[in-house]
Amino acid sequence: MISATAAICESCSKAQPKDWQAGELCVHCGNAVRREVRCFWCVTWTPEAKYCRKCGADVIAPDLFGVARMLKDAGTDRFTIPKLIGEFDQGRIDTFRSLYQAQAAIVEAHAMDLRRVESHLMQSHWSAALEEELTAQLPWPERQIPHHTRVSTLLEIAETTPFSVTRTLAQIARLRCGDLAAIEEAGNALYDADPTIQEEAALALTDWRIAVSRRIPYGYEAALESILKSSRFQEQASARLAYLFPRRYALPRDLLASADPEVAFLAALAAGEEDVLAAAANDARRDELTRFAACNRLAFDGPLGAAVATSIPTLEAGHQVEVLDTIARRKCSAPGLTRALLDLVHSTDDETVRQRAILVLCRDMSYETAMQVIPYGVADSNIGADLFRSQMPPEAMSVFGERLVDADRFGAMHWGMDAASKPGRMPEAFVPAVYGRASGNSERTRRDLIRFAEMQMSARDMNCPPLVRFMIERCFAEPPGETQSDAWACMSRTRRHESPAATVPFEMSVGVIEEVFGSMDRFLGLFSALLRQREWRDDVSIFDPISKFIRYADDAVHPAICASREADRYVEAVVSLLEDAELRGFTRHNAIYPLIGIGEACPERKEQMIGIFERLRQEFRDLESELDYALRRLRGELG
Repeated sequence: MISATAAICESCSKAQPKDWQAGELCVHCGNAVRREVRCFWCVTWTPEAKYCRKCGADVIAPDLFGVARMLKDAGTDRFTIPKLIGEFDQGRIDTFRSLYQAQAAIVEAHAMDLRRVESHLMQSHWSAALEEELTAQLPWPERQIPHHTRVSTLLEIAETTPFSVTRTLAQIARLRCGDLAAIEEAGNALYDADPTIQEEAALALTDWRIAVSRRIPYGYEAALESILKSSRFQEQASARLAYLFPRRYALPRDLLASADPEVAFLAALAAGEEDVLAAAANDARRDELTRFAACNRLAFDGPLGAAVATSIPTLEAGHQVEVLDTIARRKCSAPGLTRALLDLVHSTDDETVRQRAILVLCRDMSYETAMQVIPYGVADSNIGADLFRSQMPPEAMSVFGERLVDADRFGAMHWGMDAASKPGRMPEAFVPAVYGRASGNSERTRRDLIRFAEMQMSARDMNCPPLVRFMIERCFAEPPGETQSDAWACMSRTRRHESPAATVPFEMSVGVIEEVFGSMDRFLGLFSALLRQREWRDDVSIFDPISKFIRYADDAVHPAICASREADRYVEAVVSLLEDAELRGFTRHNAIYPLIGIGEACPERKEQMIGIFERLRQEFRDLESELDYALRRLRGELG
């Protein structure tokens, strides 16, 4: 219940604890203490004497304080109240006292709620101030009574209290107890009119448990810094400033030995004290958040050795991800963690943890390590992307690519493929070696292999003969379809990247033909079959480069064609182009030139070519001028 007496220090004027005994000195400053009573009229504390030194009302017995307050509420003046109380019988006095105490109990209950909140805070003066404020208001009119609701949690106090100070402090207390849902409310308290509440909010928001969780509200940094700079709690504030703003505030080294374990640990986090952090990271007696904070701080710029390797498996999955992300951001190899990370990769059920562990392993991945993680890269495209960007040896990269092809999961457009295509990464022989294995897969896999080969050629400026030979062959050997179209399109892009005037897929010469195809017979057999196909004639990625390819040839090509067993088949295929009146582009026009070349290079075939041109001239008037030119040239009529 509300007390009508108090012990007040004569020097510092601070109230003493309720269990203070007469004769004891001030617990705040050690000076003499005097007994004071509460004035029934002005409700201020006054020395125990005949009358109040502030309002002049008589000082009455403490047990009659409530009775006097009820009479004041009834309109009785200050000087009449003591006389009336003396004239009342005990029954009336008891009635007034019980009426007052009923409301005083409400004040005590609200003050008790606030004292409970204060037990979780750094300061505890608000409950006494609230009690003083409410006591001065008693008794309340019935409609103004702030009734109290019995509650059991800080959240319930915050939601039911009618007093803003209790509500605000309860939210801060929730945060100090680890309830991160109260962060926003605690952040709002930084701008409270009461500086002590601002300070309490700042200390709560910058507690290391909040800071390591990266949950400090964005945009509050300036307010937090300003409040902490002027805080009366110097140890706590100094450690927080050094941790949160290390570029502007140096850590006082004596805080590492602070008697407050929370301050000492935060100082160790700020300083990166390796011995302290390593011990905390692997101390099973510490709570999980402490172990995480220590491990993550070591991961930031400390040694990536036994302490981190031992600690990571003991953390919960979310914290494992954060530690692994911290290590990954250092962009350095961590050989001391290889064994621990591989164990984690194999044992975890969390896909994100596994992916992050493999990402760290990718910084310096041996062949043996790659063989252990490749199965996860085949099953998970995100891990696969990391493996393609990794520093695994080329022979391991080739194995990874083969596994993807076998699983029909190889994709040229997957993340990381651009890195894998660079020199020194995926071997240049990879696509030619696995292409045959992909024949039983979907056409998508073969098309992606073609596109990946293009990426490798472009990254090497075509300086990769085996791969170039393979791609040239695909242009002629692929059956009709999207893969054939992709082969021509890829060679067009790479060749014309070298020179816009380049002939696709190669400059037709005997040397290249024999190098790529082995013989003129094989080349002409493939090329003739291609020319007779109908599918490519509407595909600009093929008919446009073929138009130029068949026109321009090395001087030695046509004699070699004449000597080939496939010469007649080739001539028939070219003639079929001239007979296709719907053929697009300049293909028909350019198809005249290989026949001219054969006629000029092979005297025994000249009359055959002249006969072909004469027949075509009669059938296709749209080619009359071109065919006239061809005839005059073969007959030697051009001068």
